[in-house]
Formats: sequence, C-alpha cells, structure tokens
Amino acid sequence: MPNGTSVIGRLFTKGSVAEQIFVWAILAGVVEALGEPGLEELRQLARSAALNTILTPAELTDAVVKGHMGLGPATAEAGRSGVDAERFKTLVDSAGEPPGLEFLLQAWRREFIPEGGAGADSTSLEQGIRESRLKDKWIGVVKQMGFVPIPVAEAVDAVVESQISHEDGERIAFQNGVTAANFQILVNTRGNPPSPTEVIEMVRRGKIPLRGTGPDVISLQQAIYEGATKNKWEPVFEALTEAVPPPRTVVALVRAGAISDVDAARYLQDAGLSTQLAAAYITEAHHGKTQAERNLTVTQILDLYEARAISAKDATTLLADLHYSDTEAAQLLSLRDLQREIRVVNQAISRVGKLYVARKIERDQAVASLGSLQLPSAQVSELISVWDQERAVTVRVLTPAEVVAAFHWEIFDQATATQELVNQGYTPRDAWALLSIRQHTRLPNQPAG
Repeated sequence: MPNGTSVIGRLFTKGSVAEQIFVWAILAGVVEALGEPGLEELRQLARSAALNTILTPAELTDAVVKGHMGLGPATAEAGRSGVDAERFKTLVDSAGEPPGLEFLLQAWRREFIPEGGAGADSTSLEQGIRESRLKDKWIGVVKQMGFVPIPVAEAVDAVVESQISHEDGERIAFQNGVTAANFQILVNTRGNPPSPTEVIEMVRRGKIPLRGTGPDVISLQQAIYEGATKNKWEPVFEALTEAVPPPRTVVALVRAGAISDVDAARYLQDAGLSTQLAAAYITEAHHGKTQAERNLTVTQILDLYEARAISAKDATTLLADLHYSDTEAAQLLSLRDLQREIRVVNQAISRVGKLYVARKIERDQAVASLGSLQLPSAQVSELISVWDQERAVTVRVLTPAEVVAAFHWEIFDQATATQELVNQGYTPRDAWALLSIRQHTRLPNQPAG
C-alpha cells in the first residue's frame, strides 16, 4: 500500500464516484421504505449524479469519424471502457461507409482515384470496394462493370454502316438487354431508302420492280414503306413511273408528226398545262413546221450577202419576195455588214495577240499593227496590257512526274519537292504520298490531315 493508503481508500476519497454510489445505495434502501414517491425522487437525484457517464466505444467511434471529437480524447475515454488505443484505432478505421460503387467507378474512370491501393488512408477503387459491404471476391466484377457497352442505337448504326459485324452488334445489344430478334428489327428499320424520285428513276431503268415488301426486298413499294411518306401514297408514286415528256418535246413531236394532237394534248395537260394553253402549244407546233424553212431562206440570203456572193440590191430583192420591207431588208444587211467588219477586225486582233504573246513580234510592232486597224489608243493600251500579263504567265513548269523524278534522283530535297507539288495544287499530305510512292517507302515528316 503505497503512501499508506489502500486501493479501497483511494476509491472512496471525498467526492469520488465510489463514494457517491455507496451513499446513494444506502439512501436508496432508506427511501424504498418510504414508498414509491420517495423512490421516484431518488431516481431523479441518481440521474443528476450520473451526468458524467462515459460514451461507449461505438459512440466514440462515430464521434471521431464525424469530426465531433478528436482521436486523442476519444482514445482516452475508450480506454475507460476497456478498449486500448490500437483496438480503438481499428474501430475508427473500420467505421463509416465509402462512396457508392457507381461514384467510385466514375471517379476511377475520370482518374480522380487510382485503381489499386490498400490501407486505412488509401482512397482507391479497390479500397473503396473493400470498405463497402461487398465481399472482396467481387472486386474484379465491379471493375468490369465500370465500362458501359455501346448504346443499342449506336450499335445499330455501326452495323448498318458496316463498322462492325452483325454478330458483334447482337452481342452489344444483349449487353444492353435487347434480344437478337429485337435487334434485327432495329437494324431492319434503321436508315432511309433512296428518295421517291430516285426510286422512280430506278423503276424506269428496269433496275428494281414496282412491288414487293420485306426487309430484304428492293422495290418501289418497299422504298415508300421504309421512308417517311405514308404508305397510302404508294400507288400514286407507282403511277408517276410513266414518264411525261416536257412541253417543248411534245411540240417538237407534233412538228415531226410523231404523235397525234390528242396524245399531245394529254401529255401537255399531264405536265400541268391548262386545256387552253395546251391547244395553243399544239397550234404553235403546226405553225412552226414551215418557220424553219423560211428562217433558213433568210439566213442563206444574208450569208450570201455577207460573203459578197450577191450584191445589196439582189439581197434586198430576194428579201422582198419573203415579204420583208426595204427598211427591214436594209437593217438586216447593215447588221451583216457590221458583223463582217467585227469578225475581220477580231481575227486581226487575235492574230496580233498570238504573235505578241508568243514573242514573235515586239511591243512596237504590235502597237503599230493595232493602230492600222484604227483601234482607239485606249483599247490598244488595254490589249497590250492584257497580252503583257499573258506573256508573263506563259512559263513552262515541271510536271508532277518530273518533280517526283527530281526528288528520286536527289535533285530536289523532300521539302523542295513537296513545295513544288503544293504550288501545282496538291495538298501537303498528297505531295508526301506521291513522293513516298516513288521511293517505295514511307517518308518521314508526314503532314497532318
């Protein structure tokens, strides 16, 4: 007994808990004899005396995890319940829940947390699964569930656009909960058929039949069913497969006597013309049968005059026989005189220009030649200016084949050869490809794009 004091003596020091328990135990026996009213008062006094009751280890663990109490004070108080510091630290580390599995998987995919790692301070995908209520044997499966399959709609597009096989598409659909039969229905209904105009043209050319239905059938009827047009319009589209010649063609056929007026009227009305307008077109067709011959005669007279095969007086007489007045004849002949003069002058100018651009004559001679044609000085200057530009750009350049050959024989380096090809309209990537083909190897510095 150190210091001359027993253990019991130290427990029952003045104001200690042991002293209070002992006193209240005696008082409880006394009060119990006094009846229930006194007993209830005793209970109330006991509760007041027990205000310093210690927290349980579980309560202390929650307080630490939730940040309501520090680890040191909590560890000390847990020791009063018989839990040492190491065991209490284990309780604290094991308390609490990790984020949900979907949260953990998303954080892992976004590289906020690593995949592996263990320990109380680790924030990894594997540690999060261990801290959940799942058994560790499910860690591998949970990782695999971190990746979602391609959506069914995208899988259907990939199959229709030949990016993946139909079997792969079925497998992806199954992963999304869609059966192979339902996936086939989705594939069959995906995509658009050719336009009605294109399908009608296919029928006209004998490439596809009019009718026939089914996912594997190619017909006008199936194309309408697969499109956005309501199915009730399909017979109307069938009727449109009969081609209707345009009005000008109908007029030409009437002039040639290839069709009757009745057929012509039907074609014209099918093209959208009214009955009155169709009749007018047919009348014009009959009237035009002789118009070509009359026009040809006038043209021949004017051509003969322009060629100076007949005189102006003879031409006027011939035109009068075709019911042209003297004034009208004079205008026609005057126009032909002007056309003849313009043609001759233009031929002369063109000749001078070709000689000048080809460096067969010099500037002074070209200017003098144009002056002899009585051209205005402003026009002469304009022509010379244009021809000077043609002269400047009339420069022969190496062909793409010659540029590639020059690179092959190390006359050009790769950069120079590439630039020469780019100057001729090739993209840098295409120029690189041409040079690589010639060298039978993949050259360095491949351009992007």
